[in-house]
Amino acid sequence: MRYRAFVLVAPGMPAARVKAVVGVKVVALACVVAWATATSALASTNSWSVDTTPQPTYSQLYDVSCSGSSDCWAVGGPLFERNTGAGWSVFPTPSLPAGARDLSCANESDCWAVTSGSIGHFDGTSWAPVSFPNASTSVLTSVACVDSIECWATGTDTSSPEHAIMDHFSNGVWSEVANPIINADLRDLSCVSGIYDCWAVGDANNAPLIEQNTGAGWTVVPNPVSVRSTLYSVSCLSGSDCWAVGDENPYPSPLAALTEHFNGAAWTVVATPHSLNVVLEGVTCVSHFNCWAVGFRGFNQRRHQVIEHYRASGWVIASQPAGVGILSLLSAIACEAKVTCWAVGVHGSPFTALIEVG
Repeated sequence: MRYRAFVLVAPGMPAARVKAVVGVKVVALACVVAWATATSALASTNSWSVDTTPQPTYSQLYDVSCSGSSDCWAVGGPLFERNTGAGWSVFPTPSLPAGARDLSCANESDCWAVTSGSIGHFDGTSWAPVSFPNASTSVLTSVACVDSIECWATGTDTSSPEHAIMDHFSNGVWSEVANPIINADLRDLSCVSGIYDCWAVGDANNAPLIEQNTGAGWTVVPNPVSVRSTLYSVSCLSGSDCWAVGDENPYPSPLAALTEHFNGAAWTVVATPHSLNVVLEGVTCVSHFNCWAVGFRGFNQRRHQVIEHYRASGWVIASQPAGVGILSLLSAIACEAKVTCWAVGVHGSPFTALIEVG
């Protein structure tokens, strides 16, 4: 999971708890209206709807993961939720800090979740904290597993000097592994199921960053984008089929959505129907010609969620569900058994966790 572009603020929340938003510009409403008019003809016919499960006020969801045909988890602040086929419900996690930033499930009894200073493991019955290096200074943002016995987590060590970290789970123990770029800001991880091929994305030195590990350590992979950009999410179906999404922010030019594809040899930029003022924060694929990306357009009080669908003809805009107001954004998306997809985020005022099904 990505370190999200926005953290919504509850009335009276102390300033020290508010995360700053970096490199974000306020966009005039006229730009949003023009964007909607220009792209309305590109809409996908796929149907999305808002899940009606009641959500706590002043909550938001950062990530979602499905491990089977009817077992999905969603995590955020300050909650864990689970859906085993009968609807979403809050799952108690008394031994963990409130909420999580990201999670990854190998199966119904093997899930990992990360957040600031905490790694939690689900064994099929309950969540429990697991020790790992430098927990007191670590802010973890993503976790992904090669299989049930080997996983990776990434984030930032806030001790001086602040630096990117890679934590590795193997033989039942977490250990820290050096990252090739110290000042990297790594946002997401993805590991190909069944083989040792993991990817990490983010940014470093005002440029997008992609790293790969095929078992011999992490190395930086050439990226086709050289302007100021960030990749927030990556998803791989195989060693020759990966997608990464984010945004280009070549100040003073306007912000624009960014999608990249890896074909086994190189990453290339792929056109997206969204032009300006769009950030894509989550991506997932169920097959080569069936991928989804989510995010938002506009900023501050004019945010509105975005859903894109990749088919053989390329990326198209998916139909937006009814009942979602202008204050909404989607952070992540996952699909169960190639049939049902879930997107999570936040909407409304006061803000409330958002779950959509498509």
